[in-house]
Formats: sequence, C-alpha cells, structure tokens
Amino acid sequence: MGDPDAPPTGAPEAQLIVERSGGVAGISRTWRMNIDAHSDDLGKMLRTLPWRAAGTIDDRNPDHFQYRIRCTFRASAADDFEVSLAESELTATWREIIEWVRTEDHA
Repeated sequence: MGDPDAPPTGAPEAQLIVERSGGVAGISRTWRMNIDAHSDDLGKMLRTLPWRAAGTIDDRNPDHFQYRIRCTFRASAADDFEVSLAESELTATWREIIEWVRTEDHA
C-alpha cells in the first residue's frame, strides 16, 4: 500500500489540505485545494502564517474540533508546512484559510 499522506497521482504541484476531526459527532472531514491555480494573495498569506510557532492543541474540551492544516509541495517535501490547531487556537487568518479550502473543495 502507498503512503496515505502522499498526494494522489496527477496531483498539482502544491496543495493545501485541511483535516478536521472531533466535535460532538466525532466525524472527520478533509478538504483539498490546488494552490497553483490561485493568485499570489494565497501564497503571500500562507508565507505569513506562524507555521512553526502554532500548534499546541491545548484544548481539553472533547467536543471541540481539531484541525490539521498542511501545505504540500510535490517537488520538495522539505518545503512542506504542517500545523495542528485546536478550535480555540484558530486566529482570523487560520479561519480564513480553512474557509477558503472548504469553499474551493466544494466548488
């Protein structure tokens, strides 16, 4: 079997992936979007996010959502970013990124 985190065959060069787990029902959801197909605004926003400073998941409320946000680059995994955040840790910018990916995945 292949790596479940590997991009699918024919995947774009860069993807933004949001995984949401937890909540009252405990249902997990995953949304993806092709970063390559979007304006520089998204790239600028992604570069300004505190990828390494965020992600403590110090939310002890089992009914809250947990988010795993990944920015993957097919050419070089060294450039990938990943953060895990509790719902209570989401800033306005993280929420905007999540909503952007959710909307794009349903388009």
